[in-house]
Parts: sequence; C-alpha cells; structure tokens
Amino acid sequence: MRRLLRLTVLVALSLGVSAWVVQAEYRHASIQIGSSVPAIPALAVLLLLVAACRVLRRPSEPSRRAVTGVYLVLVMAAAVATTPSMVYLFGQMTAAQSQADAPGMAPIISLVPRWVGPAPGAAIRGFFDGTRSGSVPWDVWALPLTGWALFLLTLMATLAATLALLRRSWMEHERLSYPMVQIPLRVLASKGDRGWSVGLFWLGFAITSGLDGLNMLQAFAPSVPAIGPGYDAGQWFPDRPWSALSPLWVSYRPEIFGLAYLMPKDVLLTAWLSYLVLRLSSVARVAAGSQIASGPYDYQELGMGAFLCLFAILVLRALPDLRASLRRARVGSGEPEEPLPERLAWSVLVGGPLLMVAWLCAAGIPLWVASLHLMLLIAVAIVYARIRCETGTPSVYLFPFWQQQPLLTNAFGTQALSGAGGSGLVGLAAVGGLSRGVFAELAAYAAEGMSLASQTGVRQSAAMRRFALGAAAGLIGGAFLYLSVCYSQGADNIGGGYQLGLMRRQFQTVAQQIGSPAPARPDLLLQTFIGAGVALALNWARQRALWFPLHPVGFAMTSAYGFHLWFPFLVAWIAKGLILRFGGHAAYSRFVPLFLGVAMGRYLFTGIVWGLLGMTGHPAVQTYHIHFS
Repeated sequence: MRRLLRLTVLVALSLGVSAWVVQAEYRHASIQIGSSVPAIPALAVLLLLVAACRVLRRPSEPSRRAVTGVYLVLVMAAAVATTPSMVYLFGQMTAAQSQADAPGMAPIISLVPRWVGPAPGAAIRGFFDGTRSGSVPWDVWALPLTGWALFLLTLMATLAATLALLRRSWMEHERLSYPMVQIPLRVLASKGDRGWSVGLFWLGFAITSGLDGLNMLQAFAPSVPAIGPGYDAGQWFPDRPWSALSPLWVSYRPEIFGLAYLMPKDVLLTAWLSYLVLRLSSVARVAAGSQIASGPYDYQELGMGAFLCLFAILVLRALPDLRASLRRARVGSGEPEEPLPERLAWSVLVGGPLLMVAWLCAAGIPLWVASLHLMLLIAVAIVYARIRCETGTPSVYLFPFWQQQPLLTNAFGTQALSGAGGSGLVGLAAVGGLSRGVFAELAAYAAEGMSLASQTGVRQSAAMRRFALGAAAGLIGGAFLYLSVCYSQGADNIGGGYQLGLMRRQFQTVAQQIGSPAPARPDLLLQTFIGAGVALALNWARQRALWFPLHPVGFAMTSAYGFHLWFPFLVAWIAKGLILRFGGHAAYSRFVPLFLGVAMGRYLFTGIVWGLLGMTGHPAVQTYHIHFS
C-alpha cells in the first residue's frame, strides 16, 4: 500500500511539473523551463522538499535519499515535456497532413502509416487551429500515440542500458567529475554545510539575480537599463570578408559561465579557440572568393565527424569493462549493485535496437538505412551524455542536431535512400524530429542520476527505476497536456511554431527530392571526415604528450554548438587561469561556491521567478524570452 501511495505521489508530481512546462512554454511561450539543464521545475520542487524537511526536522539521511528519488523522477518528466522534445514529436506526426492541399503532398501522406501519424482531416485541422470545444479526438490519436510510445520508450531503455554498462568505466575507472550533479547536491546540502553558508556562494547568486532582475524589469519598463541576452560582436565588422564573422554572438549565459569554472582548462581553451579559428576560416573562404551565407551553426558537419570519432574512442576505451560485464552476464554472476542486472542490460542493448529497426522498417525505411540511422542516433546520444558527465556543459542542444539524417544524404544521395516509391524518404521525414529534437539526448539524465545516487546513498537500481518512471510519466503526461492545449488554442497559435515549421519544411523538401533526387555531397561528407580527423589527432596528441593543451571534447562541443558557448568559456578560462596562477588549487577550491552561486542564481531565481510569471500570460513576460538550450 505504501508503494502504491508513493507511486501515486510521484506520478502526480510528474503531471504537475509537466503542466508547469506546458503552461510556460506552450500556452504563454515565455521561458523554456523544461529544456534547462537540469530542468527548473524539478529544481523548484527539490528546493521546496528540502525546505519542508528542514522545517519538519526530518532525519537527514533518509529524507535526503527520498527527496533525491523524487528529483530523479521529476527532472526527467519535465525534460520530456519540453519544447525540443514534445513539439518535434507531434510535428513529425502531423506536418505532412497539415499540408494536404499542397502540390505533391498527397502521395507523401499516403506513405505515412496510421500508427505513425493521424490521417488528414478534421482532427489535424483542430490540432493546428484549435476547436471551440477544446476536446481531443482520442480515438484518432490512440494508434499513433501507442506506436510512438513503443519506439521512444524502447529508445530510452536502450540508451539507459548502454549507460548502465558504461557506468563502471566512467565513474570508477576514469572517475569523471559529473559537474551537473553539483547543482542538486548544493540544494540537498544540510544546513551546516559550507555549500549554503559561505558568503561567496550568495555573492554569486546575487550577481546573477541582479543582472537577470534588471532584464526582467526591462520587460515591464523598457527604460530600465539591462544587460540583455547578448550581443553580436560581428556587427563591428560590416565589410567583406570580415563580415563573415557575423554572427559572433557574445552570450549572456551565467549558468554556462558558472559551471564552466568546474571544467578542465584544456576543454575550455579548445572550445573557445576552436570556435574563433572556425569563424576565421569562414573569413578566409570569403576572401578566397567563396560565396557563403554565414550563420550560427555553420560547422555541424565537422561536429558530426568529431562526435562519431569520440564514440569510437569511448567504445574502445570501455572494451575491457564491457567484456568483463558480458562474461558475468553469460554466467549469471553480475555485480550486486548495478543500475540494471547485467544480463538484463545486455538483453535490452541487443533486443532494443532490433525492435526499433523493425519499427523503422515498418514505417517504410529500408533496412540498411534504418540500421545506420539508428546507430547514428545512439552514437550521438552516448557522446552527448559523456560530454555532460565530463564537462557539465548545461545545454540540451550540445550536439550536431539534425546531422544524423543529412550525413546519410551527403554520403549516398536521396535516390539510394528513397526505397519503394519514396517510402524511405517519407519515413525518414516522419522520424526527423528524433534528429532535430532531444529525446535521445535526455538519456544523459540517467548517467547523471547514477552519479547523484552514489553520492546520496540511493541504490543504483532505484535510481534507474526513477529514471524510467520519469520518462514514462513525462511522455504520457506531456502528450496529454500538449494535445489539450493544441485543441484548445491551436498548435500554430502557441509556443513551438518554429519547430513545427521546420518539420513542415522537411516534408516539403521530401516532395521535391522524390521528383528530383538530390545527389550525394562529397564536399560536406569531407567536412565530416575532417571533423573526425581533428578529434582523432587531438586524442592522439594527448595520449603522446600529457602536457598537450587541447582536448577533442572541446572541439566536438564548439563545432556542434559553439555559437552560445565560446564567450562564457573564454571568460571562465581567463578567470580560472588567473585564480590558479596567483592562488593555486587552494584558491580555486575556495572560489568554487562563487561560480556555483552564479549558475544557481540563473536556475533558482531567474528560472523559477520568470517561469512562474510566464504562467500569468502577461504581455511583458513574452517580450523577454529565456532559452536554456
């Protein structure tokens, strides 16, 4: 009975944080609180529960373990319900049908199975435009929701099993630092711990709260001076070829800056230096006569190559542990305290991909294309989780997003991928949100949950169960709430319109490619190989010379998402270098609370306050958009 009551409370809290995400991100489009890393609604509940335990004077360790378990559920539930997850899911289910009257779209819609997306008609129009009654036609949605729940939960289970098998290598042998775990640990710290009492922590918290407070006030009173979200330094160079530097975005991202202080200096140096070198390479290309449209994410092909190289390195590095685990699984003598029994983990790792490949093939994708696409999805997600565990960079989009599919078209051309009557291209478009969105990358919370569990006394198996419950509750609750808002107000009239537009354009591109196949792009494929070569060379240099100052992870991060990272990393690198130079490691340790305070001010003040104000729907709140991606 107590277990049932505990489960009911966890599900109710999961629905509560999902409702907060839906209200703030979709209904009022003010702040993406679910895509912050870690998710702000989970931190808010964690803060309330810790405060309640202190007021009630509950025993420290038992209550700490219980509160940690609640947090592990809610952080996943909130992340699944967020815009980069939920909107892409429903966008890929409905984008083709919403364009039923467009030229060339009818044969594409006929290739979308009904268990992948609803048929065009009143249900689709109501989804995008809203209805008077606001009622959801659940009979229309039951089949596609079931089909996608099967695939996504299998994907999450496969990634979680993979990370469980890598846990021993990452936590015990390589001893990764898991910087993101410091955020909930600081909230969980008991009253007498220095994490809360030291004045430097509150100074950092006050700095971020003050700067963000001015940004918030400016939304209500535009005459108030404020720092704003950032500035494009590329505007200082309006003439060719230097105009190719733009956008050179100087981001105001205190959470990235604060947590960057905990990162290795070689990662920080490589990240900001690589990004500036890449921007200068764009200048050189323009000076040489190339016509390029400079944008914020120009180096994704390089990033994809670096990620694939890192995946291969990670697998090779973990091979001894994986072989030992497989031997124990075969004889049934697994380690007693693992997130999953090793035999079960290996069964999921083998059976999960087979089930997902069968699902993709049933959706019309050729077997070899489905296998390669799934492998790319899993590889990128595992490397993303590794980057989170090693560096703690708080960005949910820290990967070469949407490169899993373009890599296939760059290598083979669309004709080879099209399958019978173009079904392969349609099937890839129908799962395009998996490459553009962050469902697979959310598995990083499972890896961080293992570290948090080990530091709070929660059993590894209990932490994995909490992750699974959060994923299921977030998916079911988020889908229910999102559909309810869409049929009430219309998906085109709420937050997430940008993501829906991307999915529509992907089906429009497919309509063109079926009639006029696109050839392979060896030039872009070459960039992928160059990215892999750079990462491999940096790893080789670090193996040969311990003093080598550059790190392949820094290059992978900045080539994939350096637009928002380079400036906070540069400032953190300078600050950390000066502190180490003049104060040594003792001074570095003393200043850790200051930088954690800077980061947590963004989460616990800005995120919670603006997230609550976002639920009011006040017009001023919608003029200052806070993104944590």
